[in-house]
Amino acid sequence: MRMKGAAVAVLVSFLLAAPGGAAGEMSDQDWKSVQNAWNAAFQGDDAREMSDAVSRLAGADDSRALPLLAHTVKIANSKLTAASKKESEARKAIDKIPFTQKGEQRTYTSENMEKLKAFQVALKELQEAITILLNVKRSAIGGFTRKSDKKALDWLFKQGLGNPDWEVRVGVVEAILEIKDDDRAEASLTEALSDRAPQVRVAALSAVSARGLKGAKPKILALLKDKEWEVVTTAIEVIGDFELKDVETIDALIEGLCRSEGRIAEDYDKALERITGLSYYGDGKLWQKWWKDNREKYGPAPGAKQGEGQDGGPAPAPPPRPEPGKAHVTASFFGIETKSHNIIYVLDVSGSMAGPAARKGKEPGKKGPVVTGEGHKGKAGEEPDDGGPTGDTKLDFVKYELKKSIRMLPAKAWFNIIFYSDQFEV
Repeated sequence: MRMKGAAVAVLVSFLLAAPGGAAGEMSDQDWKSVQNAWNAAFQGDDAREMSDAVSRLAGADDSRALPLLAHTVKIANSKLTAASKKESEARKAIDKIPFTQKGEQRTYTSENMEKLKAFQVALKELQEAITILLNVKRSAIGGFTRKSDKKALDWLFKQGLGNPDWEVRVGVVEAILEIKDDDRAEASLTEALSDRAPQVRVAALSAVSARGLKGAKPKILALLKDKEWEVVTTAIEVIGDFELKDVETIDALIEGLCRSEGRIAEDYDKALERITGLSYYGDGKLWQKWWKDNREKYGPAPGAKQGEGQDGGPAPAPPPRPEPGKAHVTASFFGIETKSHNIIYVLDVSGSMAGPAARKGKEPGKKGPVVTGEGHKGKAGEEPDDGGPTGDTKLDFVKYELKKSIRMLPAKAWFNIIFYSDQFEV
């Protein structure tokens, strides 16, 4: 993980070969102090020294700091990769140390116990180094913000958005969001919606929303067809925030909903509800029928309020909420409903769960069927009638609800379970 000192010095000299003393920049003497601190820190492997040096660098309102901040992200990622590899090796070495086990108690020989302690110390040091290196990278990315020097702003709009590292470009987008008095800001944020990295497109969507750039609508609507679901859900959220009451937007949302399912279909429905005042609970066919009947009169009427039609009259009333078992629910867990096909259950199995629990409805003691993961014979979303919990503790009821929820899942759903007490297990 150590870099050659001479190589670092040459690299920094190359990156920072720019005259100092320009208006708004640091004096050459002050800059040299910041630069030397960075050189000294990154010639070694002390993560804390790196953190201190980057904090100073990030606070410098000077164009010469920006390329070095970008390079810091690259170095931090390289060191994180190396540290993570060593961490994985340390964990594997710990797992290979022989022991005997009786119940939950592990017993090591004195020699193996020494090995275990040595690896545990090394593992802790690596984990601490990884945490600091992550903070170093965050500080470097955050350092692009709060720049007012003209040369620094020029770097952000030109070199920054063109940097090959997507994390740097995300930081630059967040920095540009804060720039209020430069005409290039809004155009640059809109252009970033077409960035090749989905993380940057998501950051640009958030920035466009924060700036209220409704003129970016064509690019936002195009992102509803993005191949990355994170981009699609963010674009849906932005459209809902803007509450664009026009035919083109509603067309795009209903079209998107009809080709989606699960969580994304729910997001489309929520955006449409914000715009129209209606909710069909993610049912594309109902939305299509409503839109066929109302498309011509439901448009951007001047001064129209949410839920009003083109003529100012009330929009159609929403249908009654479907009962459990209809298509709007994939599964339910303690009354929490979802239409998502990717579900994580997080369960408390600590000692407190052994306490008694009160429940209305089915009495404990009736054993339900074994959960096979193949679903039940009813429709997806319908709660199976598989009896009550097998006991009266909180954990018994959690097990019952979990089994019932899993049996509701359709065959194409994916799920995982995280158990936690004083530690967690996936």
